Amino acid sequence: MIEGDLAHSVSVKVDASPEDAFDFMIDPDALGRWALGCMDLQRDGLDGVYTGTSIFDGSRSWLHIEADRIQHVVHYHLGNAEVRKPRIQARVSQVGDEVTVTLLAQRGADMDDARWERLRRSHELEILIIQAHCPQWVSRSRP
Repeated sequence: MIEGDLAHSVSVKVDASPEDAFDFMIDPDALGRWALGCMDLQRDGLDGVYTGTSIFDGSRSWLHIEADRIQHVVHYHLGNAEVRKPRIQARVSQVGDEVTVTLLAQRGADMDDARWERLRRSHELEILIIQAHCPQWVSRSRP
């Protein structure tokens, strides 16, 4: 594996406050609408564990969300019902008046080139979905 091929990141500006963008990124209902590998996310009955369906092949995956509200960092732990590892990270940052959401994917040692390419391309689309849906989610979540 080439060293530059170990991680992939994408970023966009969003029309939301950092707190609202962070809340959007940790909301399982929102995640089930933008994460192509975890569509229709549902609680799995286990504490804080969710399961979703891949839009590509219909496979099921499990995840739990670890949120650091102080740093505005989200770790998405992915895997099966028993074992999940932190493979995807989201970071919400603000510089001046601009709020940015960044997705960072780390390539697993077991991930072949085709699966890695699909994940990279998925994140390039998912970040655009996040950009479009975050402000809408914020306006709906406010009374």
